[in-house]
Amino acid sequence: MLIIGHRGAAGHAPENTLASFRAAVDLGVDYVEADIQATRDGQLVVFHDKLLDRVTGATGYVWDHDYADLTTTTVGGEPIPLLGELCEVLRGTSVRLMAEILSPAVTELTLKVLDESLDTDQYLLASFQHDALRDAKALRPDVPTLALWEGAPVDPVRLLTDCGAGYAGLGFESIRAEQVRAIQDAGLQVFTWTVNDPREIDRARALGVDGIVSDFPDRVRD
Repeated sequence: MLIIGHRGAAGHAPENTLASFRAAVDLGVDYVEADIQATRDGQLVVFHDKLLDRVTGATGYVWDHDYADLTTTTVGGEPIPLLGELCEVLRGTSVRLMAEILSPAVTELTLKVLDESLDTDQYLLASFQHDALRDAKALRPDVPTLALWEGAPVDPVRLLTDCGAGYAGLGFESIRAEQVRAIQDAGLQVFTWTVNDPREIDRARALGVDGIVSDFPDRVRD
């Protein structure tokens, strides 16, 4: 079973920072999950929220700022990293990147940056915006993709095949054994997010998922 560090190792260091990703690498994860969006001047940054407020104390939307405006903005004292800087952390390691695309508009640029830094087998693209995954497959059919969702669609396999995804990322609060079985029976893989409580980690294991996304990847490992 694969261990995926959520926003790095967000239970141990400020989320989506290089410190968090380095902590996840040190904890022996298989993947780090990172959220990708663009600044006003087209720089790809690793940052989850649309608004800066929750984790930085600054205000406004990420896309209303040039990257230079954000260089003094910190998350728990750590700078907001560029996607390329995250790739440098992973280069030369066995850790792969689960890059969550927050908007279809950044799909092509994300692929460009990743291809400049990592081998194709060292990353997969994930998104709740399934048209972004379809766009990625049109550009690069060989790139692995993961469709994120929460809830219980009538036909989860159809949802995956419609956007060409080989992986499903299921919200743990709504995951069901029959979903997991149906997806795996179709030859596809299931990750579940975000699982931090040891009892819930045990339940995810019992469901037979292929990977667990956690802020505390060491709990999954242990």
